[in-house]
Amino acid sequence: MNAMVALRWPFPITSSGSPAAIDERIVIPPVTESHLDRLEHLLFEIQLAYEIADPVVRAFLREHDALLEVVREAADYLWKIFGREVRLELRLFQDPETGEEELFALVHMPSDTPVEDALQKLQRFDEEWFLDVQDRIDGLFNVDVVFE
Repeated sequence: MNAMVALRWPFPITSSGSPAAIDERIVIPPVTESHLDRLEHLLFEIQLAYEIADPVVRAFLREHDALLEVVREAADYLWKIFGREVRLELRLFQDPETGEEELFALVHMPSDTPVEDALQKLQRFDEEWFLDVQDRIDGLFNVDVVFE
């Protein structure tokens, strides 16, 4: 269905308890095939950029499709800061206290990389890009380095 949905906003409550509409409108575009194609294309690009061993990661990304663009963008910034030779991996971790899942982009560093260098690059990544996207990830995505 390709119809647009128009809602009136805000919905003040009248003395009778029913909503009263005013003239401001919010137009919500329908979910179209092109929108779904865009999401699948982003997922495809993510699979090219990151190693994804667990199919649950793909399901998580489909369930939280607002993350797709951020996760895709993150790969470009990680390569810019850490270099194209690093291996990127996506993995889900569960917080043992809350039980909530969080997606991690892991940057695999050679074992002979000084820890300080890796942490400085991670801090640079945070400062140059990651801190600016926090409002888009809702605590569901994070980045860390691992040594191999």
